Amino acid sequence: MGFNPTVGMPRIGVVEENLRGFRGLTVDAFGTLLDGGPDHLPQILEPLAREQGLDRVAAMDAWEDVLRGHLDNPPFVPFEEAHRRAFAELFRRWDVTSDPQVYAQEVLSLYRGARAYPEVSAVLDDLTREVVIAIVSNVDTALLLEVLQRNELFIPYVITSEEEMGYKPAAALYERAIRHLGLPAKHILHVGDSVVEDVRGAAALGMGTAWMRRENAGGEPG
Repeated sequence: MGFNPTVGMPRIGVVEENLRGFRGLTVDAFGTLLDGGPDHLPQILEPLAREQGLDRVAAMDAWEDVLRGHLDNPPFVPFEEAHRRAFAELFRRWDVTSDPQVYAQEVLSLYRGARAYPEVSAVLDDLTREVVIAIVSNVDTALLLEVLQRNELFIPYVITSEEEMGYKPAAALYERAIRHLGLPAKHILHVGDSVVEDVRGAAALGMGTAWMRRENAGGEPG
């Protein structure tokens, strides 16, 4: 698969010969299949950041630092609870008097309201005729299943951080996907929008990887 120059579509750059032999596909959910969640977070954080005299980048860096602390450090905390705790901590740091739980619910609503990118349904329909597919996601199981059902996306296998009590790039999530697909790691291609969580996480187990960079995506630079 070469570069797709179509305006408004994601571009995926993969050397063609690297695609030979793949019989399974694992995909990230939010930012890859679903438009919603973290890429829309700035609309909630930016007004708070302005009150603190912070620019957008500094605010997002502060948020990522606090959230990753709750995701990465034991004991395991489910995705939704991690967001509630992260906002409470961030508000203490910034001396914000607003209710952090209100903001946490706003962020989680961005995930629940996520919509599949226009091409996703048709592409998945085509791929399921050729390969077995699994989703590997950091969100809680019930939240992800709710969003997939609402968008009428039916994926044979769903692997979440809540099931494995760890977050990508933890090996356990990818190991479960490999077991479900019943294929050697080298015959599975993982596609996701995070270099650290998706590309490095899957590659560490010998899976093929592709970094999908959606147009106007936030987070990691192009």
